[in-house]
Amino acid sequence: MLKKTVIILFLSFPLWVSAAQTTYEKDTPITLSDNSHVTIPAGWSFDTTTQKLISPEGDLRVYLVQKPFAGKPEQIALSAWQGINKNFNFKLSQNDSPVPEDDWDYDYQLDYEIPVKENRMVFSRLRVFKGTAYLILLDGSKAGFDKRIGQFILVFDTWRPDGFKKEDISQHKVKTFSSDDALEMDRFLARSTAALDVPGAAVAIVQDGKIVYRKAVGVKAIGKKDPVTLDTLFMIGSMTKPLTTLMLSKLVEQGKLSWDTPINQALPAFALADKDITQKFLIKHAACACTGMPRRDFEFVFGSKIASVDDTVQQFHSLLPTTGFGETFQYSNGLVAIGGLAGANVYGKGTDLFNKYENAMSDLVFTPLGMSSTRVKPYATDASRLASPHARGFDGKMAPFPQTIDDMVYPVAPAGSIWSTIDDIR
Repeated sequence: MLKKTVIILFLSFPLWVSAAQTTYEKDTPITLSDNSHVTIPAGWSFDTTTQKLISPEGDLRVYLVQKPFAGKPEQIALSAWQGINKNFNFKLSQNDSPVPEDDWDYDYQLDYEIPVKENRMVFSRLRVFKGTAYLILLDGSKAGFDKRIGQFILVFDTWRPDGFKKEDISQHKVKTFSSDDALEMDRFLARSTAALDVPGAAVAIVQDGKIVYRKAVGVKAIGKKDPVTLDTLFMIGSMTKPLTTLMLSKLVEQGKLSWDTPINQALPAFALADKDITQKFLIKHAACACTGMPRRDFEFVFGSKIASVDDTVQQFHSLLPTTGFGETFQYSNGLVAIGGLAGANVYGKGTDLFNKYENAMSDLVFTPLGMSSTRVKPYATDASRLASPHARGFDGKMAPFPQTIDDMVYPVAPAGSIWSTIDDIR
């Protein structure tokens, strides 16, 4: 046991150490001078004097600052920034107050206006514990933040004052959903849909495997009278991803592929810009968001180059990961789509790659689960059942969009295109 402990301590040593700054080889919990605790992500540098973290690429700087909680949050944050850079004078663009979690007394998110040409983001997150403001200040490139957001969240989630307690919900007694709760839920739906300009919604609550609440409210499209019903089809977006992964799991269960099957073995058209790296991509990597593949959503969102699932596969021929495997979390709709298409290709039932995915989902997921109204893409006969997409216009008002706006997601269908009803999805 002692020998094992010594090995663990050895592995957590930094790559190199200077007088005040350390670069860590693996995620490492440390204690700061005020006895607060934080975990430094692998590859990041931390200066104990300034309490500054620097990302591996050097394009993100994160500061941990403590201040007395006295005065307005925006003034406290400004004072913290000016303690780092006396010339800091960016205009505050947004000041939100998220509901504080765990032992935090207050929580504030403050964003600043930065010239677009700088491709930069600057923000403060100020949380309060027993009269002290704990500020996490970030300044860096947007691309760097997108790449390293998972590691930033590790810092955010683990910086805790001494004596801080996380909420343990296992100690809470489970409440049985009652008729009074149903009435309160009715009132909540009325208030929240009105406050958020949500035209319509379908809601179900399941407790102990039983439906305890089920309701449809509002209309399918603003300006029209057609109501949302329990049979209304909504695009469920990224809830598609776990259903795609379930389809892959069924193929693994049937022995038609394994999680360690190379993606290009299941889908020969898949390739990256580097042949050697291509060989490292396995089916399991399509579901882990851990390979370092960048997001690259704009191509299919704007439809300039990515108009089909085949275009999505082709897009990867010019791409490479931006970090090493397992180094950080990066959300990639494209890679999830590749995994689903690889599974569909192995299943092999259909006329083209998209149709193969539809059939694989229908046969392996929707039909076994009794999801009779769920589709990868609506049928022509479903037109009257579809909830309309909506968005706020430049005037700030919510308005319906043409149904065709939803078509942009079909090139990455396994990542977000499924339509379903409240009864199917519950």
